[in-house]
Amino acid sequence: MYRTDNLGARVGVLPATCFSGEHSLHVVGYRALELESYLKITCLACDDKTSPRADYYWALYTTPPRPDRAELDDAPYKDLTEQIAQRKRRPAPG
Repeated sequence: MYRTDNLGARVGVLPATCFSGEHSLHVVGYRALELESYLKITCLACDDKTSPRADYYWALYTTPPRPDRAELDDAPYKDLTEQIAQRKRRPAPG
């Protein structure tokens, strides 16, 4: 997600909660790695607990131009974080 600030600069908006839904990235910290066409955001608390797995980081696709800066905000990702939470609440098959 992107937004434009009052000065016309492009701002990347990143989730403020880790992909697992357990941690605030403001509190525990995160690592953002820009790859070819996406940004990989890893929660440092989750990264300490488990080996890197696709279900423990955000992979956010990017479109040019690159933003001038980024900020953390869960609001644009509310639907996604709710879907993840629902999936975690479902009983395991079996």
